[in-house]
Amino acid sequence: MISTSRSSSSHDQVQAANLEALARVLPVRGRKNTALRLLDGRSLCALARLDASALADAGGLSPSSALRLARVLRLGQRILAEGGGSSGGGSQGGRGGSEVHADRPASAARWLMDAVAGCEVETFQVLLLDPRHRLRDRLEVSRGTLNASLVHPREVFREAIRRGAAAIIVGHNHPSGDPEPSPEDHAVTHRLCEVGILVGIPVLDHLVLAGGAWVSLRQRLGSRWPGAGPQAPN
Repeated sequence: MISTSRSSSSHDQVQAANLEALARVLPVRGRKNTALRLLDGRSLCALARLDASALADAGGLSPSSALRLARVLRLGQRILAEGGGSSGGGSQGGRGGSEVHADRPASAARWLMDAVAGCEVETFQVLLLDPRHRLRDRLEVSRGTLNASLVHPREVFREAIRRGAAAIIVGHNHPSGDPEPSPEDHAVTHRLCEVGILVGIPVLDHLVLAGGAWVSLRQRLGSRWPGAGPQAPN
């Protein structure tokens, strides 16, 4: 039999983790208090069943913030629901058991450079990492023009969930030869990080590669990085 105190401690830990995850996808001002109001007597699953109007009332959110939160919560639910299904993405050169620490930008860039070499269109790659942030596999999830709707979090995280990845690094190439991140790259990064927090698979970095060079959005954004997880060392 599990003791009451032990069960209560476990529940408190879950609630604290939910509070932190939810706060990360809320507007910065007063985000912790807003998260507390939203989770008052509710689980994250229960929260995801509320519409934008109810979320606005419960958390004192603006209509636009409430609508954004509703979309993120529903997307997280859909990804988790599909996590056990078959994936449309395929393995592209998996290296299970590799000792490469892919959460280091320079190391991750080497694996991604190999994947996008010679590509004349943009291709979006995902590195699946184990709990020690070692590379487990590499996947291509889209090919074509990069935008926030084409690179859908559902496709990125479905395979990560199915394969039990502890974290991911994403990357894509710029066929133009200029690795400078575009506004669309930033939008994709923010969207993926938000969903990664909710499903418990943090996005450690987003690398943009071109012409033999690369840019780490994690390094570029610094403390403004929207994801969770430790800062990747050089």
